[in-house]
Amino acid sequence: MAAADTTCSCPCCGSEKLRPEPLSMEGFFACAGCGLIFASPERRECFVQKLSGHYGQEDPHRDVARSKQAFFSRALDRLGMLGAGARLLDVGCGYGYFLEMAAGRGFVPFGVDIVEQAVAAAREKPGVAGAFCGDLAEAGFMPESFDAVTLWDVLMVSPDPARLLACVKELLRPGGVLAVRDRNAAFQTALCRAYRVFRVPAGLLGVKNPSVFHPFTFTAASLRSLLGGAGFVEVVAENSPLTRSDPYSVSRLPGLADAAKAAANLFARATYALSGGRRVAGPSLLCWARKP
Repeated sequence: MAAADTTCSCPCCGSEKLRPEPLSMEGFFACAGCGLIFASPERRECFVQKLSGHYGQEDPHRDVARSKQAFFSRALDRLGMLGAGARLLDVGCGYGYFLEMAAGRGFVPFGVDIVEQAVAAAREKPGVAGAFCGDLAEAGFMPESFDAVTLWDVLMVSPDPARLLACVKELLRPGGVLAVRDRNAAFQTALCRAYRVFRVPAGLLGVKNPSVFHPFTFTAASLRSLLGGAGFVEVVAENSPLTRSDPYSVSRLPGLADAAKAAANLFARATYALSGGRRVAGPSLLCWARKP
């Protein structure tokens, strides 16, 4: 337990009941209080450096963005309550696919990303009002200047999620909407354990380990705690709509990814309904919150 002591406490709920992550991922810890799985500061720094290099390639995630179109559309349906002309900031905007779709829906979209090539491409998307390359705190946006801020798969790779949320809160107008999507630690842990049991037949079928862990892999409870601690209200966690197809090439078998996602989606929706919204069992979490 000495290694866990260096992390002091859980970044989400503040619990000091930490343990080395049970799946034997070196440098990762799990919180017994809220279920957060997170990396040591050293591992986080290495991960962010690798991520920047990965996204700096020539638009490596076009297929991933296409697979998220249904999710983007549903998120914009939800944000449509803000009305035409609402100012939207997408933090971690990548190559601007969500910004382009938001512009087509009548939003005034802005983006921020740390990858220069991605920001340059985002600026070229039709209707994008502006995109900044660098840290959000240095972007120069005026306080309370946005009606909505989206963080799609961003908090989980942020070096300091609490600091990022503080910046976001300052930029949102009172009553403004925050939307967060991240991997679900409960699902990813179960998936990793199942793969380890069936790794031999899975390998013969050409199926790679589909579980994904990042510097911060949240549970619904840890995200609720983190957003509430940052001063957001009306925090609701739900199952995120799933991406389509197999953009990460987890399997060589045609249709296997979609079939597995359909089964996971059915299970997640049933669990959510039967628990009255208390249990979020899908592969990814979608959280909605407001600034008071």
